[in-house]
Amino acid sequence: MSMTDNAAAIDHDRVRALLEVMGAERLGQLLQVFEARVAGLTADLMSGAPDFDAPDFDAPDFDALRAVAHQSRGAAGSLGLYALAESLGRLEILLGPAADPSAVASAAAELTALQARAYADLAMGFPGLSIAHASAGALNR
Repeated sequence: MSMTDNAAAIDHDRVRALLEVMGAERLGQLLQVFEARVAGLTADLMSGAPDFDAPDFDAPDFDALRAVAHQSRGAAGSLGLYALAESLGRLEILLGPAADPSAVASAAAELTALQARAYADLAMGFPGLSIAHASAGALNR
């Protein structure tokens, strides 16, 4: 990961501001939708990772996935999930015309770890925020 271990995965001030404006229930819903979108993106990118070098490998549609990474980057920034926004930005660049599937798979794995970290930070920092998420389970494995 390019983020240092002690760098904040989330912007607590931004999350507090969002809580004041929209409330815990609505923010929790948005975070769940965001998490599902990023989880789908990483699953699509990693689903064929072991077979990238196979002659019959059907490469993912990197243009469509780059668009999802771009949109998700903006959403992450808006939600105060700056480490995820940064990682999604790197992924967006990697999904360019000369996409290297192994570098993309590595970036997707980094994104998955950052997402788990960000949602764990949210759960610890904002216990009243209802976010049922799959990423937290990844920390307990």
